[in-house]
Amino acid sequence: MNINLNLNRSIRQKIQLYILGSVVIVYLIVFGFISVSNRKAAFDQTAKLISSYSDRYAGEIGSNLNSDMSALRTLASTSIINENVGIPAFMDLKNDMIRSTFKANPNVYSFWDSWEYSYIKPGWSKDCGRVAFTIWTEGGQTKESITERSLDGDPEIYAHQKVLKKENAFEPYIDVFAAGK
Repeated sequence: MNINLNLNRSIRQKIQLYILGSVVIVYLIVFGFISVSNRKAAFDQTAKLISSYSDRYAGEIGSNLNSDMSALRTLASTSIINENVGIPAFMDLKNDMIRSTFKANPNVYSFWDSWEYSYIKPGWSKDCGRVAFTIWTEGGQTKESITERSLDGDPEIYAHQKVLKKENAFEPYIDVFAAGK
């Protein structure tokens, strides 16, 4: 085994070894710097691209929601008719309008409309109880139901919406029916 490898080399070999070693170290430093810089630049470009896509799609979604909310506001404004035609005729007319609006908006999966009995049922004294009209698409067919709900108290999520007394949009939630209904 030759321990004195470095000592037995000529000056020319030592200079070549130092120069080659220095070049390798500089190359590694430059390559590392370029890699880190490119990684940061790629990350920044990706973040900008994601931001531009999210802005674009947020605008499209906002436009669609505004259009859908406009249809819902139109339906909501029909409650004035109630005073002129009577409650049963109003409920039939409202449900027909919902059916027509649902048919005209194939992008909408379902409509759900709920009216408190305290508003539409003379003599109803409880602060809960309502009738709900729901229309939806299932298996390519339009289905609908009219159900009584919240006869003995409002479910928590509905009670929260009811207290707000303003136009609102919430994440979809699993529907809760009144016991036995």
